Amino acid sequence: MFRLLDENKNYPRLKGFFLFFSFFLITVSQSAYLEQTGLNTYIEYFGLFLLLLGCFFWNKRHGFKEIKRHFIFGFVLLLLFSAGLIVQGLLPGTKIRLLVSMVLLFVFALSGNSLFQYRSCLPVIGWSVLAGSFACFGLALIVGDSFYVQSVEGFSIGFDLSFGMQFKNLFGYTILVSCVALFLAYRHSKNAVHLFGGLLSTVLLLLSNCRGGIVLLAFFFIIGVVRFIPSLGKKGRIIFWIVLFTAVGLGMGFLFGRFSATFGYRTRGLINYLSYVQGDYFHLIFGNAEMAFSETGLSYAENVRSVIGWDGTVELVILNVLIKNGLLGLLGFGMIIFRFLSKGSLMRGTEKIEYFSIFLPFFASIFMEAYFANINMVYTVFNYSILNYYIGTYSPRKYQLRSQIFRTLKNTGLLSGVQM
Repeated sequence: MFRLLDENKNYPRLKGFFLFFSFFLITVSQSAYLEQTGLNTYIEYFGLFLLLLGCFFWNKRHGFKEIKRHFIFGFVLLLLFSAGLIVQGLLPGTKIRLLVSMVLLFVFALSGNSLFQYRSCLPVIGWSVLAGSFACFGLALIVGDSFYVQSVEGFSIGFDLSFGMQFKNLFGYTILVSCVALFLAYRHSKNAVHLFGGLLSTVLLLLSNCRGGIVLLAFFFIIGVVRFIPSLGKKGRIIFWIVLFTAVGLGMGFLFGRFSATFGYRTRGLINYLSYVQGDYFHLIFGNAEMAFSETGLSYAENVRSVIGWDGTVELVILNVLIKNGLLGLLGFGMIIFRFLSKGSLMRGTEKIEYFSIFLPFFASIFMEAYFANINMVYTVFNYSILNYYIGTYSPRKYQLRSQIFRTLKNTGLLSGVQM
């Protein structure tokens, strides 16, 4: 099987196994049946542990390079993620679990390593997520759980696929990973099997009626095919992308809020929470996790909605960060976004196009879902891991060194007549 998934002979099969099995477990942990039994958390963290173990093993010579290279940046980031959780009155077990999730997010958001050798890991991840999705579907069939929900809005055939996962949007963003990974794998290998997997994943995404996932897949194709990268200076490019995608995100938010009742619930959730904490500077700055994760017998979403009002939901990432980490957490995620934008703006050629075709849809998801700040989701782990591998592999230092070597050879007359 790994002979099919791994077209690069330099990509060890053991590495492929770690990558395949870890993403498979994280995907399976999203099963609605496993969530009901309480087994999903154990499977999810085991999958994340395997992924971290693989990252450490194949990067043991260099450690987590980006974290070590930017120690002060990383220290400030981890402090912003953790400060609110530390000072709040949470139960010890809940506090430890949330802090562990923040540390995991910090590690994946800041470090890249050779486990994610880009062109070789793409088919492994794509097929792993697709296989894990079908495992959730098969489990739902076996236990008699539903694998679809009735359509409420949007364009569908009367029902939306959840494929045995906890809800249909979760399935949509999960299968989106398979779409992106397999289409990129096909672009590099021209293997028709990967094209078939990408098309199958796209059909499943459309049947899920996950409108946010469909929009992000369209962004991926537009950026990757049209190759719309402006010829501006470094600062100009960063400002351009921030303004463009903030405008696009706000525009989508307005349109969805105007024409979609379900999306309107999300924006009302944020508005209601801001009204709830108005004047309460402690919880505004440090978050309100003690309210959201209190032992009431209700879920996280129900705890929040019972306080801020049932006419709003908790899907937006800004609301989730404000609740868990407060304004300090928002500042931390702003630092991550700026890092991804500034690093990507220095790349060149095809690598730059592919980098932004992955990052910009991920950034736009901030205005629709909470996955940018939730390391427990396949979509989040995939994006952070691939983007950081890009940063580590196609860093400006490599281009500067290459240019310096080229100029040196040219000045010695060895490359006379050759243009840079």
